[in-house]
Amino acid sequence: MGQRENLEDRINYLEKEVERIKKMYEKTIAYEQTDPEVSLQQARKAAEAICKNLYINEVNSNPGKLMLDELIRKLIENKVIPQKIVVPLRTIQGYGNLAAHDNGDDPDSITSEYIQPCIGSLSTLVSWYFEEYCSADNISEKLQRRPSSNVEKDNLNSKIKDFELNLKSSNDNSALKKSGINYKYAVIGLAVLLAVFIGIKSLTKKDNEVKNEAPKTSVQANQTASNNNTNNINSQQQDTAKPVKTGTETAVNKYVEKYNGKIKFGVTTVNVDGDNIYVNFYVDNKSSNDVSVATYKNVYLLDASGNQFEAKPFESQDFSKVASGAKVSGKISFEASGVKDASTFTLKASYWIMDPKAGDTKIVIPFK
Repeated sequence: MGQRENLEDRINYLEKEVERIKKMYEKTIAYEQTDPEVSLQQARKAAEAICKNLYINEVNSNPGKLMLDELIRKLIENKVIPQKIVVPLRTIQGYGNLAAHDNGDDPDSITSEYIQPCIGSLSTLVSWYFEEYCSADNISEKLQRRPSSNVEKDNLNSKIKDFELNLKSSNDNSALKKSGINYKYAVIGLAVLLAVFIGIKSLTKKDNEVKNEAPKTSVQANQTASNNNTNNINSQQQDTAKPVKTGTETAVNKYVEKYNGKIKFGVTTVNVDGDNIYVNFYVDNKSSNDVSVATYKNVYLLDASGNQFEAKPFESQDFSKVASGAKVSGKISFEASGVKDASTFTLKASYWIMDPKAGDTKIVIPFK
């Protein structure tokens, strides 16, 4: 009896989580035009819910009170999410931070046009979560448990059918339909996630037919274009002209010509103070567009022996807005006990910019 009750609890919890993510996504789209700031807040909540489910499934069943930044860090450390998803997650986090703080000096800065990179990033994240992470092929590698009993299979199929009917009826006028995310993907996602929890090794024939019939969505197409912009990376060149040598990366995509040489990142000074190293840098926007800037990959220092010193929280390294013609300064802090001289260290970092007019496009710009 206890096993049956445990199964019921897990199914009910997962059903509620999938429904909750759907509703937060719908709210994000619903407020996009009328209240962009609320839209950003909902986008962050949706991302946090997805990350928490990933953390529970893959890392630890008790996430405690981990916030989005720490959840992302843990998922990266445990290799749960690919780099192509780290980028949109950081985008959502950065925009969410902007919405969480007072913008009294520029109250009109958060517009529906301005938040498009966040909306696009959430679409990419939701699409990946249901269509790739929750795919039967991906989950099958994780399922090494006993076959489920007939009672469990019947229970699962009944829950999936009920959820499918509920989601289909609410999808007709929903933001999911507007965005191009087919409700069948959400149903498949629920089925496969339930399978992870209760140890079912394959979906029923009917469920597989639903998966095979599901058409390619517009979000998939957007995700493919976005991935092409972020995956063509050539790395590990060094520039010794700065106080700290810098590792560089170059993105190859159709937008490079638009920004290459017009938006520059550079290190100005490096200071050692007690157990901390402070690297001061600048962002110089000589392009004709206002842009947002965020960390592309983890930022860290390497000493001559190859010891790695990781940067402190990412929020201090992100710029929600760098106006055309502006040059802004930033500081990256590193914990490095006992270090006296950091002038020979190598800084490994790369930033990317978000062009509101280009939607979900990410353009990696190196330190130079």
